[in-house]
Amino acid sequence: MPDDNHQNVIHADWVTTKQAAAETGYAPAHTRRLAIRGAVPATRVGREWLVNLPALRAHQARMAALGNAKHNPWRDELAAQGRGRARAAADAPEADAPPD
Repeated sequence: MPDDNHQNVIHADWVTTKQAAAETGYAPAHTRRLAIRGAVPATRVGREWLVNLPALRAHQARMAALGNAKHNPWRDELAAQGRGRARAAADAPEADAPPD
């Protein structure tokens, strides 16, 4: 028989996507996408995703600080993560370079 004093206790920093939606204003589906993508620490317990609320708030603050730049696919931050689009100048051959 399990002891009631040893129930699984989830730390207060970890909340469901529905609770995160109430705290941050993000939709539960968006929070799940962030969790699946690895943008915020998360774990799946059964059918439910639990996300780290302080990390989600930090992500939200970063996105708010970026403003419209968060939609820029050429952000250096994304390139460092191997995401986003490569800059055309970095990918294109030099125009002045002689052919080999």
